[in-house]
Amino acid sequence: YGTQPPRLTTVSQLPFGHCCLNLSPIIEEGGGGATTATAAVATPSGHIYSREAIVQYLLTKNGELKKQKAEYERRRLEVE
Repeated sequence: YGTQPPRLTTVSQLPFGHCCLNLSPIIEEGGGGATTATAAVATPSGHIYSREAIVQYLLTKNGELKKQKAEYERRRLEVE
């Protein structure tokens, strides 16, 4: 037991050209057949993200944080 490393199958790996946030293929822009620089963003470590997915994630997270802050302030004022 434990002498062999676990095998990573294709199920555990993201296909090439897929966004790491929404797990879908990067959308092509301009119909040129290749993904443009405005559609995809790559990190120094090699993760690929769709710019649209990043913006959507940031908008969603920002809204959640505003709601949490409002709830925190409401509870803080109740205690005082």
